[in-house]
Amino acid sequence: MKTTHFQLSMTPIHTDAGWVGETREHAGSWRMASADGSRISFHLPVKPGDVITSLIMTINGGAGAGHGGATPAQTPWLELVRVSEAGDLETMIVAIGDPATGAEYDGVHTITVAGEYVVRAGRHVLRVTQERGANAVPGTTLLVSIGGTVERPSRPANHESVN
Repeated sequence: MKTTHFQLSMTPIHTDAGWVGETREHAGSWRMASADGSRISFHLPVKPGDVITSLIMTINGGAGAGHGGATPAQTPWLELVRVSEAGDLETMIVAIGDPATGAEYDGVHTITVAGEYVVRAGRHVLRVTQERGANAVPGTTLLVSIGGTVERPSRPANHESVN
């Protein structure tokens, strides 16, 4: 197995209306413009047999007015989802909410998922749900980046599956 660290390009495969791509000071980030639980999804480029060992999402909760030390009732969530090859069935692999509170939430911080998930057939998607509820502030929180670590088995040069 070879350890590969990855950083997604932050080009989504789906965005709800509540997300706005940043072009200036925070270029490459996505602003949670509505603070209503809207979702944004990214393709995770993995192959069957790969082992996902970590996912790391970076959030900036103070990229606007901030939250004044009050944590939103529901902080952002990171979900790893497997979509069937036919595209008609989703299986939730893991979901984690942002554990930061107060002043920590208003700064740049990370949400980390650690463990081992062996990739099976299907498309794998990382989905982020915005903050919402009491103390959620529209336009203040940024999704800065998503990365992680994957263990990849040795594969033949022509990239055929190893049996």
